[in-house]
Amino acid sequence: MDVVINLDSLGFGIPRTGFGLNLISGSYIQVSNPAKRKPDIFGLTDVLSLGDNSSTMVFASLKTSPIKLSTAEEIQSFTMSGLVAQKIQINIDGTLIGNGKADVTITRIDGDGRPTELLKRFDVKVSGGQLARTSIRGNVRKLP
Repeated sequence: MDVVINLDSLGFGIPRTGFGLNLISGSYIQVSNPAKRKPDIFGLTDVLSLGDNSSTMVFASLKTSPIKLSTAEEIQSFTMSGLVAQKIQINIDGTLIGNGKADVTITRIDGDGRPTELLKRFDVKVSGGQLARTSIRGNVRKLP
């Protein structure tokens, strides 16, 4: 199985300071399973928020190359029951214009605020552009 992440964001945030103003952010996670013909697509959005839960430096539009899920735990985390109605945060760190590499982290946050890292990869091939770091936090839903 593999995962592709698309993330678009418009706002202003200063990484690692807690300061940010998010106008709109949206992301979808496409999970491809060789056993299925059609990939599962999950989405999350965040509109008009303060803080650094969802932020970017002005504008970002990013798409990762396919990221292989290598362990049974990772595969289970990206199923319908592992994602839908869960609060997750996606962080993509790295400056790029056009094509480049970035670090990708996806974290699930439980009802008590405890994080569980679902995926962490360094030097992932990414197309698009951003100045520093883009993040989004929200509840996941299944898209048609």
